[in-house]
Amino acid sequence: MSIKKILGAILYLMVLSSGMLHGQERNICFNFNQYSNLRYIREDGSGNSVKEKMYRKTIRENGDVMFYIKDLMFLHFKKSMKSRTFQSSEKKFGCCEYLEVNRLESFIKNIQEQYPFGYKHPSDKFPEILFFVKNEDESITMYEVKWQYYIE
Repeated sequence: MSIKKILGAILYLMVLSSGMLHGQERNICFNFNQYSNLRYIREDGSGNSVKEKMYRKTIRENGDVMFYIKDLMFLHFKKSMKSRTFQSSEKKFGCCEYLEVNRLESFIKNIQEQYPFGYKHPSDKFPEILFFVKNEDESITMYEVKWQYYIE
């Protein structure tokens, strides 16, 4: 077994046990900064490097939301997934820890090793992934999301 797989399994177990030890639901939480100007460099398919926004959000006509973090895509299906808007002073979000981008990427890579094209949602095997998005009016919207494989 490779070191990468072992580290991925350890990260996965840490995330699961972290939620269980604190009596919380098994949630993975991430602050999605839709107003960030951070960029990353990616290969464009023809061998050239291009700068892209690290965080991108697209809302479809039916209300579904697509979130992109670097080269990862997450989907929120309006009709079947939870969402809720909070005032920024309200702190009852059901998360014991917010992951940084690199830890979220590692968690998704671990899922992708088991389910290369995505997993059935909801899943008893994986925790819910919740994105918290700060709005222009300073409120915060929580979106339940699902990681989905895609090629740009």
